[in-house]
Amino acid sequence: MFMISNEGVGDAVRDGLRGANHSNSLAIARICNDADRPKPRPHTHEEIVNTFLEREHVLKTAV
Repeated sequence: MFMISNEGVGDAVRDGLRGANHSNSLAIARICNDADRPKPRPHTHEEIVNTFLEREHVLKTAV
């Protein structure tokens, strides 16, 4: 007759939960870090025009 033992099962479950908690913690930290950073956005037409006009003005006044 074979005996089925639960020995070691608790350790495996505990280690699995530790791994899951660690993985979840990393995912939450990554989400929070991403939320703290400003999202890059394309420049508007007005910003591009103003940049070129400003550069042109600087070049004209430097001469």
